[in-house]
Amino acid sequence: MKHIYLLFFFLGIIFAPLLAQNTKDLLGKSVSNVQNGNTEMAITYAQKAKEQAAKEFGTQGVDYIRVEKHLADLYVADEQYEKATTLYLDLANLCAKVIGKKSVDYVIMLNQLAFLYKEQKMYVKAKAYYLEMLPLCKSVFTSKYPEYAQTLNNLAILYHENGELDAAEPLYKEARDIVEKLYGTEHPDYVTLTQSLINLENNRTEGNYEANTQQGECGVSFANIPQNYYQAFQKFATTLTYQGSAPLTGGKLIEAYDFEIITYNSEGMSMQAYLRKGEANNNTPKPAIAYFHGGWGVGKGDLKDCMPFIEAGFVVFAPSFRGENGNQGNYEYLFGELRDAKAAVRWLAEQPYVDKSRIYTFGHSMGGSISLSLSLHPDLPIRLSGGSAGLSDGCELVQWKQSEPEKAPPVDISNDMERIIRGNGWFLDQMQRSHYLYQGRNDYAAETQNFINKNYTENGRNTKLIFKEVEGDHFESLYPAILEFLKVIAPNFTPTPNFCLPERVNEPKVSWLKDFSKAPQIALMNEAYMKGKKSMIGASSFLITYKGKSYGVTAKHLIEESGSGYRPSIKPSELNTVCASWQMYPRTVERNFIKMGKLLTTNDEMKEDILIFSIEDSSASTLKGLNVRTSLQPPVDVWIVGCPYSEEDCKQNLYKASVYTTSNGVIVAENVQPQVDMRGFSGAPVLDENGDIVGVLTGCGDEKYIFITPLIKLLQKTVGE
Repeated sequence: MKHIYLLFFFLGIIFAPLLAQNTKDLLGKSVSNVQNGNTEMAITYAQKAKEQAAKEFGTQGVDYIRVEKHLADLYVADEQYEKATTLYLDLANLCAKVIGKKSVDYVIMLNQLAFLYKEQKMYVKAKAYYLEMLPLCKSVFTSKYPEYAQTLNNLAILYHENGELDAAEPLYKEARDIVEKLYGTEHPDYVTLTQSLINLENNRTEGNYEANTQQGECGVSFANIPQNYYQAFQKFATTLTYQGSAPLTGGKLIEAYDFEIITYNSEGMSMQAYLRKGEANNNTPKPAIAYFHGGWGVGKGDLKDCMPFIEAGFVVFAPSFRGENGNQGNYEYLFGELRDAKAAVRWLAEQPYVDKSRIYTFGHSMGGSISLSLSLHPDLPIRLSGGSAGLSDGCELVQWKQSEPEKAPPVDISNDMERIIRGNGWFLDQMQRSHYLYQGRNDYAAETQNFINKNYTENGRNTKLIFKEVEGDHFESLYPAILEFLKVIAPNFTPTPNFCLPERVNEPKVSWLKDFSKAPQIALMNEAYMKGKKSMIGASSFLITYKGKSYGVTAKHLIEESGSGYRPSIKPSELNTVCASWQMYPRTVERNFIKMGKLLTTNDEMKEDILIFSIEDSSASTLKGLNVRTSLQPPVDVWIVGCPYSEEDCKQNLYKASVYTTSNGVIVAENVQPQVDMRGFSGAPVLDENGDIVGVLTGCGDEKYIFITPLIKLLQKTVGE
């Protein structure tokens, strides 16, 4: 018996009420795309259906559960396990409230969670859900014992793979006994279970597994967890698997929002930081907040996140750390950066305009983890701390190494201590002061609460962690988290909606950027047919005019496995041979097409994520290309033209972003307004205030930054200056 999903036909019976037409149509389109093999579009429609279902039914009924589960199953099918886990945690809670725990549907949700955690190598969490399932499964299915036997088998496999042979053996035997009573000894499941027992005994005899090994998440041995975190941290010396700067980090800090730029010292290295004193002075010291950024570098977006603290009258200090923003030192992932954060807090406490009795810390994501970890250190003048997300057990290091090894942090995951020392979740009973942890409802909030309950509350382990769920996902939850924290540290403060300090920006100079309804059609989409391969329809493209000639431009990664899923990726030097046709046209006007000629950028070694085509036939189109800008000097605002996949009838939208730095020849922008799901924007044009092309939108980082590949140098190299 292999690990399987429980059958899902039960949901069709229980959730029989008809969906309202709008939601039903969106679900129909999602299912149709699944049948046509277009998973990405299926997910887009399913997301839209979920949003519509929330409006039509609310989020507490069976109709909403049905729609959310459809999206969760698509994430599972697409192996987007983290997103699927978030939805299934919500679904399990909803099923418990709406239908009850003693129901088939609640058992199905638990089974899916166990499967997802197993796939993500989170064995302790997977085991917890299987153990919760067993008694429920036995009572819910009554005479339908195959489902109970399957759950026994799944848990046995988990124990077996994790080396807990003595725990796996009785489960295999009980499952086999049930199968024998139902089907006899000739049934394939009986044969499979018998073979599993033989394999287990062979493993034990050959010594391939250690029975009863006590392990935590991701194979961490409990025996290696130090009894005193602070002493272990002080003594530990990390060994990096590589040296260098943090990934996707910005350049040196640039003044913005009335913040000044200062430097502080950490272990002999000079670190940059943003500081805003406000009305504080030596005679009137004010409370202070050390704000720790998410991702790998501090930028303008982080300063904007700090606005509620500024309005509440706090001195705001936002440091960057080693290996970030052009600072000295190497990226260490929550170890050396934590030492820098300690140095930053001490620097803040030394300032005469700071009320030393009221120093707080707060962070988001990675910064939330740093803020929480500081609560384990007794040698800091922090009154209390908070964070939006940030509880960690170190498992993300293993998952990262498995899913994206080329982007994984420089941490030796085979060394337990390297992971343990970066996992504050192991030591919540050693906290020196209170920490308020806020987590978005759609950002593993239920999982975090479950972790706290099972590892601390239910075991009688006291902790100074105060956990609260807020609305939103990983990014949407930040603002409500900050407001909740301000209720704790500034209870009399009432925030002003959309409060923000003024800043100087470059305004649009061309009229149609000011009134985009009058803009020419700029955003196009691709339709490409390859010989012997699937077609590629979608993403973004545009036209340019250079030296009196027109060219078509889009992103190179669209012909790669990472873009459209071509396996193997199509090399630029091969495209002219394998491409039967490539045309570009507005999303809503297919007949207004422009047929591309030869690909001009055929060098396989080029680093730019850009394809430039000659144009073979534009007779059916009235579209014109835009001019190309020769240089860009940050800080400056840019405008993106494109359409998200979620807006089916979109003609073209305009979005604004702020450029503060370049990195390895790529323009890094942030704070995209209005906020938008960037799927579908690969290859989109990015404009300056004159409506000229700056470059091609080629990627996103940490959902906080966008990356723009400049066009002019490649164009000059390809076509001539």
